Amino acid sequence: MLNLMKQFVREDDGLEMVEWAIVAALITTTAAVTMAGIGTEVDAAFQTVLTTLQAGG
Repeated sequence: MLNLMKQFVREDDGLEMVEWAIVAALITTTAAVTMAGIGTEVDAAFQTVLTTLQAGG
């Protein structure tokens, strides 16, 4: 198993695959954080609308 890992690291294709996996993880993390922030803002907007409607106007 150790030899297989060493061969994997020595090959360019293996390193490139690891790099792409890291890039994909960073993109996924950024998207999740961004969507969470947007979700909070949308929730606040809906709460404002709800409060306005409940106040009658």
